[in-house]
Amino acid sequence: MDIKKNVEIIARKRDGRLERIIDILDKKGINHSVFTYDRGKNIEISFKGEIDKDIIFFAHHDISSHTDEGANDNTSSVAALIELAESLAQRKPLYNIKIVFTDNEEALGGLLNGSENLDRLTKIISAVGSFNYLKNVSDKSKIVTIFNLELCGIGDSIMIAEYSGRVKSADRSVIFIENIAKLYNYKYIKTSVTNSDMLSAHVMGIPGILIGIIPFSEAQYYNRSEENIKDMPSVWKNIHSNRDNITAIQERSLVMMYKFLDRVVDNLDKL
Repeated sequence: MDIKKNVEIIARKRDGRLERIIDILDKKGINHSVFTYDRGKNIEISFKGEIDKDIIFFAHHDISSHTDEGANDNTSSVAALIELAESLAQRKPLYNIKIVFTDNEEALGGLLNGSENLDRLTKIISAVGSFNYLKNVSDKSKIVTIFNLELCGIGDSIMIAEYSGRVKSADRSVIFIENIAKLYNYKYIKTSVTNSDMLSAHVMGIPGILIGIIPFSEAQYYNRSEENIKDMPSVWKNIHSNRDNITAIQERSLVMMYKFLDRVVDNLDKL
């Protein structure tokens, strides 16, 4: 399993990240498509299921302008999904699986600096890769749920985000992920995170949930209160800075997320 090696390959420098992801997929023989829109590029990996309904896995491949490597945010999630794609190539899932590496998610950080009025939201979200991907899905009614991955490289617990910004995760998806964690004895914690590609799902009226990895000891005291920022997990404080680097990534966390995702796919009949 070369999951951490792939984080190192993708994150080693800012320029050429997309090309390095494509190169990894090519070397692994994983079929993929690249979709260009006016502000960026998305990569899609698609697997045909037994039932013609869609499960979408998102992980943004862009990184903050304030970091050189963006190893945890969000290269770790890309690497976990590459590993999942390699596994899916060996079997037929229950539903169609779409793994999508999206561009320009970091633009959503602009919503933290002002009121989320319609004009501002429209301007920002039109640049975001997940929004551009979803708006071009011909039959959105086929989408069962979106699993949006963030921050999968540091920690010992599955992070189940009940909220991303003001967007509430779908109850059905939260219950499903919690049940999978219980079924396989994963430590997990339910919390809230800031804006993410879940906003695109919300705007399009598509159910979804954000999941990741987090240190349980840091997350258990955190809540949604703005005044509680001092209790924010340090792994969140370190993103969008050069502290978000390859040396901080824990291989055990990456492997935990990959194996958890594999079990998610194996248990889609429970969703």
